[in-house]
Amino acid sequence: MITRIVSSVVLLAGLVCSAQEQPAKLVLRAYHGSSGPFGGQKGSSCLMLYSDGRLIQASSSTAAMGVQDENGKVTHPERTDYREYRFPERDSWQVSSFVDFLQSKPLFKLKSYFPPPHPPIDFVETSTVEVPLPNGKIKQIQTREYYVASLVEKAKYPSALIILMDKLEQLEDTVSEKGTPTESSSDCRQDHSATKAPK
Repeated sequence: MITRIVSSVVLLAGLVCSAQEQPAKLVLRAYHGSSGPFGGQKGSSCLMLYSDGRLIQASSSTAAMGVQDENGKVTHPERTDYREYRFPERDSWQVSSFVDFLQSKPLFKLKSYFPPPHPPIDFVETSTVEVPLPNGKIKQIQTREYYVASLVEKAKYPSALIILMDKLEQLEDTVSEKGTPTESSSDCRQDHSATKAPK
């Protein structure tokens, strides 16, 4: 009897350890690219969210004010930043509820591309969101100039897109304000090709 109890305890402990050792899964990757409103001013960022509540952000931007060297060549100083943040256990419900939304039918039914709400003048912005699906495929959604759309223009978007983009903005603010500087991540590269609008 004692042997059976000990064996059961050992088996249970093994299962718990095995579950704890399972690697966190990537549940979302988002790219943002912008240009303007001043000449030479550009920005790009990559945000990744994992199932364990870990957020990784890589961002880079160039200054609007150029610097001229002795040969007359003008360059724009570039700033690169890498940050990481993990949601505490008490806030894990926020991550799980967002993951449920990412796997929901309303999000799955969203179109793959949303054009600019109005013709861009001096500012161009592209956002690309990638959501890994249970079947191994990736749901990709791309928007143009979403964050500069007026309230009237945003009212024309599907509610699932508004929820997605607003949550992305919240995640970016969280990792920017609470995240700690970290080394560059090979999983969150500045993939500028991902921010190009489809033809």
